[in-house]
Amino acid sequence: MVRQSPETGEGQPILSHYREALQIIYKTKPVASHPIAVHPRVPVDFRNAIKSAFLKLGQTTEGSNLLAKIPIKNIGEASMADYHILKKMELNVFM
Repeated sequence: MVRQSPETGEGQPILSHYREALQIIYKTKPVASHPIAVHPRVPVDFRNAIKSAFLKLGQTTEGSNLLAKIPIKNIGEASMADYHILKKMELNVFM
């Protein structure tokens, strides 16, 4: 659904109306998003090829534009240490 903007006359998703009414009440610490994981049963050479392909994707304009649609602004290697903060947040109470 689209509504006309009185300022620009252009169509805007109606959800923007609701977004404007939202208010941030709490911010968590930043956490690396969109991890890409490969099962340990996948052969190491194939895992490395997948990792290399994703990292190379982030080095090109076309690839960066594709990743931005996810949205991934920067792509790089991650480790389990990058996600330890999630344990400290005690999110399991919401499961």
